[in-house]
Amino acid sequence: MRELTRRFFQLEGCALEESETGLKVQLSPPLRNSFEAETLDLVFRPSAHRQGELISAGSRSFERILEHLKKEGMGCELQLYLPQAEPSTTLELAVRVSYLTEERHDTLLMVNASSSGNAQMVERSALLELPLDAKPKAPFAPIETSLLQELCTRAVATLEARLGEEASTREQRVLEALAGELRRLSSHFGELIAQNELDDAVREELAAELDRCVADEVARHRLEVQLELLGYALIRVQNHDGQG
Repeated sequence: MRELTRRFFQLEGCALEESETGLKVQLSPPLRNSFEAETLDLVFRPSAHRQGELISAGSRSFERILEHLKKEGMGCELQLYLPQAEPSTTLELAVRVSYLTEERHDTLLMVNASSSGNAQMVERSALLELPLDAKPKAPFAPIETSLLQELCTRAVATLEARLGEEASTREQRVLEALAGELRRLSSHFGELIAQNELDDAVREELAAELDRCVADEVARHRLEVQLELLGYALIRVQNHDGQG
């Protein structure tokens, strides 16, 4: 998250002052209206939140970074000439995942799929590791549609597997919380219904109220997962200059 934030403001022409816990940003004129400020004091550790705005998925400044990137365009194709490298094509997807129950939890995930056969979740964008001055003198030949489809399929499958694991863990916690609420409701209403002085009509009303409370708790403890594609990059590397 820190590296992504730093590179964004750096590429947008902002002056940066880094510290161990954070980043002070002197915003460039084009960004001042978007962020409604001239400077930002950002931190990346929860323990340092008193020193500035904590940058995380869902935070105010991070959302504005995403809004700016959407306006500029969601994707790019990068062609690099690296004489010592193996030719390759890599598709990178950046996705925001929102887990919705009683509260919303957002996280940023990135996945890479390469023509070498690898598909994996990554913590850092592959773009941050590339020498961006290694551009070829002539454009590469157009990418084959079948290769692009294969990379998309493997990237999505890897992302789905990761989401399945994470959702299963979160759902287990939600179900445990639901079970606790249902036990509490059952005990509370069971004691009321069992009272001898209540007539049958009152008992029926309490039983109906219990059913309504149970239905509300089940609805409240339902896990929903939302996905939003934030951006993509197609990175093509050749060890010879130009087409062919």
